Amino acid sequence: MERFPHLKFLQKVSGKPRLHGGGTPNPHSEEKKRNKSAHSRYLSDKTTQLKDQWYSEFGNRENNDLAPIDADIIPIFLKINPDLIGYDFDLKQFGIEIISEEDDGYIIGASLDGFTSLDEKINKFLNGEHGGGKIAEFWEIIDGNQWKPEHILSDYLKSIWQSVNENTNYKLEVGVAFDKPMGKAPDPTKQGYAGRLEKYRQELIERDDRLLERQNEFETFINFYGRITSNIIDLEDSFCCEVEINGKGLKDLVLNYPFVFEVSEVDEIVGVQSESEGIESFEIEVIEPEEDAPEIGVIDSGIMEGNKYISSAIISENSKSYIIGDVSTADYVRGGGHGTRVAGAILYPNGISNVSNPYQLPCYVRNLRVLNQDNKLTDKLPAQLMQEIIADNNDCRIFNLSVNSCLPSRIKHMSSWAAAIDTLINEKDIFF
Repeated sequence: MERFPHLKFLQKVSGKPRLHGGGTPNPHSEEKKRNKSAHSRYLSDKTTQLKDQWYSEFGNRENNDLAPIDADIIPIFLKINPDLIGYDFDLKQFGIEIISEEDDGYIIGASLDGFTSLDEKINKFLNGEHGGGKIAEFWEIIDGNQWKPEHILSDYLKSIWQSVNENTNYKLEVGVAFDKPMGKAPDPTKQGYAGRLEKYRQELIERDDRLLERQNEFETFINFYGRITSNIIDLEDSFCCEVEINGKGLKDLVLNYPFVFEVSEVDEIVGVQSESEGIESFEIEVIEPEEDAPEIGVIDSGIMEGNKYISSAIISENSKSYIIGDVSTADYVRGGGHGTRVAGAILYPNGISNVSNPYQLPCYVRNLRVLNQDNKLTDKLPAQLMQEIIADNNDCRIFNLSVNSCLPSRIKHMSSWAAAIDTLINEKDIFF
């Protein structure tokens, strides 16, 4: 960091997550401290209202034929002093799990103990006791649960929310929050390594158990209204999957399931479209790449492996189709193929007409077919597919993915597909 003292980089540190203190006091928080009685009463009234409404509605769930959920885990939408929110921000000491950090200090959370811990902190704040000071940073608690569709649904689902039919089935992608990712394993060169490693391993086991428990609870919830139609993909601080549930389940999922942070329609994935150009043939001598040249995985619609400009770069035994029920790795997309053109762009970055003769190919290309003859991805959740491809091709370090979503760019949460790629890049030291 000292090389660039003028730049304010985030730094990772080890330690217990906490609400930050110090710095210039926020005037809004200071006003809360000066009016402890009014602020405490406001927050207590809000938690009481939320509890009363939640338990009242919870008591009718069985009669209304709704899926079983934990009575003491209550969704909450609150506003915190934005100055406190950093990479290690946490509300666990208040009994609240953070589901999503929104703009301007707003937090989607879930009280894990029916607001018991939060109410205790509010009382300590009122009485000036140790442990209650940070309550001044809790600026606002929003009533009810009608805020949830606005913050959880995709734009399309928001547009149809009022007309959701309880008896109609909906195909959805769902994101469910979980704990923060585990830090790195202890440094073996540091003192006390053995003890810290044992503690780290135990924490990892406990975290995995909690993750499995949440996934099982979520699956039980979904099965009440429909089914999960993909693998459940672990994204370290969350997990996602595709589901098909009825409209009644969609409403219950959004309004009452406490750990959901995003619900969207199933994404349509297609190859990046470009204008089809006339194919002109050039007579050049193509030399295969150097023996130690890299092999680039082309995740696309397949490749015409017999193409005279490409064949020398193909190692056929490495080719694979990921289309269920279709083992062919050929490129069936009309107009000269899609993956074939991508492979050509990799092998001839300046175009075929501009190469020297003879021309040695710069690398190998690995044919990894995921798109069908209509240039579309079918059958699998994209995040799941990325994990499967990387696991199958662990000797390949570079991948080309000229495939995109038909949905508008997401500006709030990273898609599960993008999150999976980001995680794989970090964990596997690969390049997309």
